Amino acid sequence: MLATHTEPTIHLPTSYRLERLADCWDELCTLARSIDPTYDLHEPSFRALDAAGALRIWTARRQTLIGESMWCIAPNPFHAGILQAQQLSLAVAPEARLSTVALCLIRMATKALDAEGIRHQVVSGPKTMGTMAVRLGFHAEHTTYLKD
Repeated sequence: MLATHTEPTIHLPTSYRLERLADCWDELCTLARSIDPTYDLHEPSFRALDAAGALRIWTARRQTLIGESMWCIAPNPFHAGILQAQQLSLAVAPEARLSTVALCLIRMATKALDAEGIRHQVVSGPKTMGTMAVRLGFHAEHTTYLKD
């Protein structure tokens, strides 16, 4: 009878940080396409937002990129003098979805945005994200309808 050997599961620590687009663009594209192969990210749009200082990207890594929360910062056209942060994306690699990565990314982003004085923050996601958003202090303001 042959002996079998099972490698122990190694849990790598997750690091979270704010990154510049130039430092993570290729990995963002890879992550996006691993989630939905039809994604066609428009690099010039992202580069323009980044150059204008309007893009914030918080990442989660376990050696490689396993999650991101991307936000666009812009003046709110209905409230003079108020900046608004709109979440553009929240993506977590399939192997990290049963963890707290998404929660940690949004928590980190909202704390940093608060520190910048950006109080009007808008998150969006699947219906299942509602519970997490409420736990983080968000409240439902509008319902979004999507037409494909």
